[in-house]
Amino acid sequence: MEYIEKLKKYLTNIEGHLIHEHSEDNNSESVLFATAMQLSYSNEIGNKIASVILFHQTTIALMKKLIIRCNFLTQLLIFPNQLNFKKMKDDESYSAVFRTLENHISFLNKGKLINKIRDLNSLRTEIAHKMHNTDVDVYLNENTNNLQKRFDEIWSIYIESTRDLNKKINEAAKRDEVLKLIKNDE
Repeated sequence: MEYIEKLKKYLTNIEGHLIHEHSEDNNSESVLFATAMQLSYSNEIGNKIASVILFHQTTIALMKKLIIRCNFLTQLLIFPNQLNFKKMKDDESYSAVFRTLENHISFLNKGKLINKIRDLNSLRTEIAHKMHNTDVDVYLNENTNNLQKRFDEIWSIYIESTRDLNKKINEAAKRDEVLKLIKNDE
């Protein structure tokens, strides 16, 4: 699909197309999240480790969704100039997704979100490095008691950030150049 046609299509159903742009199955993300929450309440080491990994994977999906919104907003802001963004792969690495989000345009609480995601990634990395140590139980007990709170904070900031990006997208869609694009299609 050509650039202009895709832009018109997205403008007619912004939310629907932005959600579907994210190629990973949203239902599987919900299952991952629910499983992570359930496992996070366990006192068993394996369940806590699995919970951290599942929260981490869910966070990658949230970052991808924000990137898609940032990409669309950027396209609207620079229109009639064109900029094509590389589509992220389903198996894109954490660091690639994180760097893309970190270096993208600003939105509400972006810095706070980046710090919370970085904190969760550090926890996952530390667990991976300490897994074979004899004191892994102590480390896990000290650092995983508030997993739900950590992820709830990420989720809340994600929701605020999404709302902010949606607001900016709607404002950018009212630019004269963009409005002309829509009118030419009617």
